[in-house]
Amino acid sequence: GKPLRNTAFEDQAYYDEIHTGQQWQTAVNHYCGDSDNLLPCGLVVFYDKSHADRHGSLAVSPIMFTLTLFNKTARAQCKFWDILAYVPNLDSGTNKTADSSIGREISSAQKVQDEHVCLANALRQLKDVNDSGGIPMRVMGRKVNVMVWIHIMVGDISGNNGLLGSYNTYNAKCPYRDCSCAKESFLDPNATCTMIRKADIDRMKKDNDVAALQAASKHNIINAFDTIPTGNPVDTIYHLTPPETMHAINSGIVKRMIENIGDQIKSKKQPERNVK
Repeated sequence: GKPLRNTAFEDQAYYDEIHTGQQWQTAVNHYCGDSDNLLPCGLVVFYDKSHADRHGSLAVSPIMFTLTLFNKTARAQCKFWDILAYVPNLDSGTNKTADSSIGREISSAQKVQDEHVCLANALRQLKDVNDSGGIPMRVMGRKVNVMVWIHIMVGDISGNNGLLGSYNTYNAKCPYRDCSCAKESFLDPNATCTMIRKADIDRMKKDNDVAALQAASKHNIINAFDTIPTGNPVDTIYHLTPPETMHAINSGIVKRMIENIGDQIKSKKQPERNVK
């Protein structure tokens, strides 16, 4: 998150160190308050589908995590990560991966809801831990209770859209999961972004306002993160799925730049050369 200002460690506040961010302090205040016996411990979670064949049936989505207790150097090493749970391939047996004559049809909203049922069961232990007062541990000779929550969820665009219950279509009215900007505004370098708040989506669901949900490109589902502790106690999973280097830059922006530059180079007429 954005570095804190006017703090004792302001000269050490970096965007890539979680404990110096504004969102970190908000989470700590919510889960630990002023208690000296509670130790904050956020989770950085990576969630993405992994394929083991070329047809899409042999796939699973591991929920991998590391801890905000570790610094950037540690978090970049595989040995500091572990697997919390696996979400099965929810496309298996549907028309997407099976013979259309035997595959069952399922709506996009139902598929997202099924995924959130799996996520709720996989992550509910985090809520159970906090409800029981935290994990009792001895840290540096002092007895403390560790409070846990999901501070950041990392994954590809499709997976992150599913976490927020957003549409996964190219023609969605609101292409980006966290804001209400229309597709046309993405071409404006000076566009003013209006962030989507959980309370707004909850109100649409409560009123069963189908038109408003469609305008926001959101499915009417029960979101697993309504009860799972996250680093944003007010908006839960909203604003906690930032774009990351591999999917947003290396596989997205940079790839598109190279393609566009390549097209421009190819379109220029090459000078003729005399071959002797």
